Amino acid sequence: MNYIRGFAVVAIIVLITLICIPFQYAFIKLHISLRRWLPVAYHNIVLWLLRIKIKKIGNVAEERPLMFVSNHTSWLDILILSSFTPCSFVAKNDIASWPVFGFLAKLQRTLFINRQKRSDTQTTNDIMQKRLKKGEPLILFAEGTTSEGTRVLPFKSSLFGVASFLVDDEETAGLYIQPVCITYHRLQGLPMNRTARLHTAWIGDMGLLPHLWNIIKGGPIDTLVSYGEPIPVMKGYNRKELAKIAENKVREMNVAALRS
Repeated sequence: MNYIRGFAVVAIIVLITLICIPFQYAFIKLHISLRRWLPVAYHNIVLWLLRIKIKKIGNVAEERPLMFVSNHTSWLDILILSSFTPCSFVAKNDIASWPVFGFLAKLQRTLFINRQKRSDTQTTNDIMQKRLKKGEPLILFAEGTTSEGTRVLPFKSSLFGVASFLVDDEETAGLYIQPVCITYHRLQGLPMNRTARLHTAWIGDMGLLPHLWNIIKGGPIDTLVSYGEPIPVMKGYNRKELAKIAENKVREMNVAALRS
């Protein structure tokens, strides 16, 4: 029965994706505001089909400019965070070349960073500034990689460099960073231990499609998404200190979620 349902879910997701692609492409090209909201609706539908049940703790900050910094366990994190509010992600440049999923990431208006080329980094920073100034939140997975979800890895302070462009800008004169923690909590209604949490974690050399198939046929997953208080970033901030503050807050929320 799991296989029958699994194939049905795959077929429906593919159909919905094919329907949404031309609309989102047109919205982006024509700069229509729905380009920000269609991914929200799309990801909510996909999460419902995947039986990902989400409980939100706290709220998305109203302050702007705003950047979310989150832990990272799985590609599911992208769907989950996108289901709450219009946002864009900051991702490694190589993701842009992935078959299918790279194209979908572009339709999400993901910003791809190539830190090996200084000219590309400056261009990306300029785009990030423009998005943030317009009130569009960005999401940064500050660990720089994925973990199994039981722990939060150290945040990379280099990824917080974008804040310097905004705090020194007279127009914005600041930035708010909101810590976010995604904790996969229950599988098929049962508390997840470290082994069970590997069902959702996408780490190492795991293939994306096999992992997607396991999620589809694996049963309902309960997830806790915790939003911390936004951290104001002003002139003279220390990038390492800021990364540590955000890291500690995300780790604190993760521990609380695991104990609940």
